[in-house]
Amino acid sequence: MKFLTLLCLFGSFFSFSIAKLHAQAEILKEMIEATTPLYGGSSCQSGNVTFDTSELISKGILNILTPKLAIATSKKKERANCILVVPLSIPAGKSLVIKSFEENGVASSVSRKGSARLTSSIFFGTGSEQVLKSEFKGRFSKDILMTAQNVALSTVCGQSAQSIFFRLQKSALAQNASAKLSTTSIKLELVDCKE
Repeated sequence: MKFLTLLCLFGSFFSFSIAKLHAQAEILKEMIEATTPLYGGSSCQSGNVTFDTSELISKGILNILTPKLAIATSKKKERANCILVVPLSIPAGKSLVIKSFEENGVASSVSRKGSARLTSSIFFGTGSEQVLKSEFKGRFSKDILMTAQNVALSTVCGQSAQSIFFRLQKSALAQNASAKLSTTSIKLELVDCKE
């Protein structure tokens, strides 16, 4: 009798698990898909991009975390840059909007002739871009936080699924100074197309 009870309980649990997995699979069909990023520029290290999907199912948000970009120089003016291209697939009837864009970094110089400029920009395809920029001159020691919330950039809605390229460009220019852009956080939100 106990064996039959356990068997029934196991069967019920197994059926529930299968149903739950099927439901999650159906949900994931309606989510953003990101594939292997492409890298360019003088200071890009491939393989260091992280896709945080913890809010993907509950809120439709994909968080892209990118690697740091660092530069240190004496008297000579030096530049470091990184270009990142992320192929994304968007389900039919959906559009991607940029919910937030955040860049952290540090810059310092002990020389009166020191200078540093840090720039980060994002855009979809060849459309308009959102730019974050910080610039310092003389002696300085700065912790940098550049942010943009509810950025007015989005993809075009389509009746069928579409593939797009999301681009990030980071650059640091320094003379008699050191400058670093650390982890970039970009939150992309999947929304329903408006009628």
